[in-house]
Amino acid sequence: MTSILRFLLPGALLAVITASLVSCADTSVRAGRATGAYMEATPAKSLRSGESRASAEAVSSQVKSRPGLATTVGGETYSSLADATFFRNQTGRPQATDVFHYNDEEGAKAMAAASGGGSKKSGLLSLAGGRLEGGLKTYGDTLPHFKSADRRIVAGQAGRPYEIYLENDTKKRLEVVVSVDGLDVMDGKAASAQKRGLVIPPDSHASIQGFRSGATTVRQFVFGSVADSAAARAGAARNVGVVGLAVYEEDEAQARAHQLAEAARRTQATAFPGLAR
Repeated sequence: MTSILRFLLPGALLAVITASLVSCADTSVRAGRATGAYMEATPAKSLRSGESRASAEAVSSQVKSRPGLATTVGGETYSSLADATFFRNQTGRPQATDVFHYNDEEGAKAMAAASGGGSKKSGLLSLAGGRLEGGLKTYGDTLPHFKSADRRIVAGQAGRPYEIYLENDTKKRLEVVVSVDGLDVMDGKAASAQKRGLVIPPDSHASIQGFRSGATTVRQFVFGSVADSAAARAGAARNVGVVGLAVYEEDEAQARAHQLAEAARRTQATAFPGLAR
């Protein structure tokens, strides 16, 4: 299974974004053709069409009363794309999945205490079975986290923009599908491990600054209230406060076969097509 990708170039750093899944035998589209166009990141629909007005008001009231942090969308910032290719394994299933949580400091401390307690720590998190190191950064600084027996909760601050920082600690390219508050970072819609993802080269890192809103822009992640969050606007406020990762290792045999096939095609290139032999 292969994915036609797009490179994300944050400054001098390299990452790659999956555009579609295609058959490696004939390049026919399986899951949607890549167009280079991306959906607006902020979901417009906040309630299901079948909900009554009374139900909508009750949901709104419950959401407004929830304390702690969620992710709202800020202004647009530049983030460009370029094409590449990635080969997922034949099963199409990720080799690893992982999650970590975030909240304000008071909420993070309470969440850690509720699952066995844990002290405040600095530094990056070990993620996806050691394949990645990562966390949340704001203004370039890695945010601290609380760690309990089964949970890691990053402590953020309301009103501050943040980015998701991921380092590939392996010698392989990794494709990472990333979600924030249950929404895919590539389109701001409901997340799925089967969607397009970021592919991070070996010994490299990537910074995801927001929900993608176009081929060259993202809407910044900003710590805010549950009521104002992108998830609440999508009718899914129950998912706030969590970052999800689905990690694919590249099928190197398929990648090598693809490179050899391309090398063979290039040997047949003609410098002067109109010149008679």
